Amino acid sequence: IVANMGLWWLHFQTKGRNQKGCVAETWMNYEHWLNNTLVLAEEAGASHLLFKTTNFICDDKYTNRYARANHFYRKSDEATIKECFDSIRDSASVTTSNEDILDYCHHGTINNIGSEHLNKRLFKFIDIARETTLLKLDVL
Repeated sequence: IVANMGLWWLHFQTKGRNQKGCVAETWMNYEHWLNNTLVLAEEAGASHLLFKTTNFICDDKYTNRYARANHFYRKSDEATIKECFDSIRDSASVTTSNEDILDYCHHGTINNIGSEHLNKRLFKFIDIARETTLLKLDVL
């Protein structure tokens, strides 16, 4: 089984690639998604589960609104992060913490910051999961 999802959850909130609160919450709970995928693969009788890393993003090639968004998010521009926070807070579950929303605003961006962040979380999950599953786990 091959699992690949991370890129779809990344954002430039209020700057050209908006996500709904439910998408942000899935990003916030990435490890839960990874674990659910693992459990489903085990229940399906799979012998091998291959997780695809989130793609490297050539963000230096962005133009126009994505280039501007990338600039503001890379420098953690205070107004940009506040706009992101307010946008996600308005559509997220009331149980979603402000800290998780801020983490998403800073690290869930559709640039290399976002892809590298998800990949670190993926590798950490794999290291832990290999100790508890009979599945062969790999990352591509």
